[in-house]
Amino acid sequence: MDIELYEERLDDIKHFEIVDYFSCGIYEPLNTFIKDCAFEYNRNGIGNTFLLLCNQEGNIDIVCYYTLRANSLCINHEYIPVIEISRFAVNKDYQRQGIGTSCILNVIVNKVLDVKKHIGVAGILVFADTQESLSFYKKIGFKDFSDIQDGKNKILVVDDGFNEDCHVLILGVDKNNINEIYEKSRT
Repeated sequence: MDIELYEERLDDIKHFEIVDYFSCGIYEPLNTFIKDCAFEYNRNGIGNTFLLLCNQEGNIDIVCYYTLRANSLCINHEYIPVIEISRFAVNKDYQRQGIGTSCILNVIVNKVLDVKKHIGVAGILVFADTQESLSFYKKIGFKDFSDIQDGKNKILVVDDGFNEDCHVLILGVDKNNINEIYEKSRT
């Protein structure tokens, strides 16, 4: 299925009704977030939610949504600025068509590269709390930093409390910096 997607930042008035129809399937926290929390996140500056939309025969569908926010890693007492994808979901009717991969690698990475022109950003951070999400992020190039908890070397992440027991994954915004960060965390 070839669909034309366009992006809009979540808007209280414009998108209030259509978020009720969004479902990514069985992972309820992502369905709940867009309906109950995303508008407040936008208003309070906690994170910006963006929608990838399509117009199917006059009906607007949310194909995918993601929320970005600033964060930082602390590795061996050095703070490293990152942009966090705090929420990411693809509508169940559009899954397994490459939309999620394309959104991250073409839309989100380009946004982060634009931000990097103005402020320091070393990478994109995501927390994976299911085996499916862990596999997805690793497949598209995120590096798993979760094993760096050996007592000597710790990676600390500013966290909202919902990411306990999650894998910490990072995608570098330039080819060398993520490997340097990873190696630094192991020394």
